[in-house]
Amino acid sequence: MKLFIVLFLLLPHAILAAPQKALVFPLDDETVDKEHKEDTGRTQRVFRRFEQHENNVVYADYWRGDKLDGHLDVTISARYLLTTPYESERNKTFDWAAFFAFTGEFDFFYGTRASGPVEGRRFNPGLHFVYVPNPKINYGWREWRFSLEHESNGQSVDDNDALSALAVQYYEKYAESEGISRTRSLELATESVSRSSDFIAFGGLYSVAGINCRLCPYQYNMQFKLRNIIGEAEDNVFWVMGETSPKIEDYQGSELTFSFYWSPQQSGPKHELRFNYRTGQLLGADTFKRNTFDLSYYYNLNVFSVTLPVTITYHHGYLEELYRYSEKSSYLLLGLHFLY
Repeated sequence: MKLFIVLFLLLPHAILAAPQKALVFPLDDETVDKEHKEDTGRTQRVFRRFEQHENNVVYADYWRGDKLDGHLDVTISARYLLTTPYESERNKTFDWAAFFAFTGEFDFFYGTRASGPVEGRRFNPGLHFVYVPNPKINYGWREWRFSLEHESNGQSVDDNDALSALAVQYYEKYAESEGISRTRSLELATESVSRSSDFIAFGGLYSVAGINCRLCPYQYNMQFKLRNIIGEAEDNVFWVMGETSPKIEDYQGSELTFSFYWSPQQSGPKHELRFNYRTGQLLGADTFKRNTFDLSYYYNLNVFSVTLPVTITYHHGYLEELYRYSEKSSYLLLGLHFLY
């Protein structure tokens, strides 16, 4: 019961959802005029520039029984438009946009660790540029994307000595009160291993629009994103002895996402089935040997006139957490997703 109470408390604070949401451009002058009439006051203009960017979900992760204690996995993602694409003219044959985006992933150990601490797992700020070939259509190649990004987990341990010292601190602090072993204290310390990289990325969005009949509206989306790390990534798996240290670019760098949206009725609940594939970067990495797959289903479930945005995700592969990106795992997650 406590778990469901926490999920509902989080509802007003979760903001957004999607791999990367497409930009929306007006189709005619009437839409542009309406936007400008509604846009009164500086404060309103500022807040209208905020949009969702990537996935926004709260997962209940309490049943796997692996190295992580049970927790709530919370991802929040937003972007701030630096340009004003809604000012496009009707006869414009192309458009572009620039925005700053941030995605954060956090683990909330509700009921499983002392004081229910929140641990930062992933921080991904970036500057993005999007070219829209034709703002007036919602099919075909809708967007081409370029970005400069940073990704890290906000931790500080960067060598074996610091890791061993932190493990000793955890053991001395919790051995008597919680009865943890030296092995468990090392697992907890490993969560503080630092990961970071800077990279450039290129990608695109292709859509197949559905037939707007009364009973069968649908849409297919295909997105790809190709990363290339700039400089040296902080990715040394130094606590594994006698093993060649893997590089994070062997595990992520090339990403392909297929999404299928449909609704039995135009005004009814929307469904989405999403398949995501990740592997190493194309240049200078061991690509296509370490693969990660995620299959997700999203549905707005109506229960006693209340809509619950339910999501189910199956993960198989690597990249569960940045600090242990090279470890393989498979698991099923149940949670709530949010649209902005």
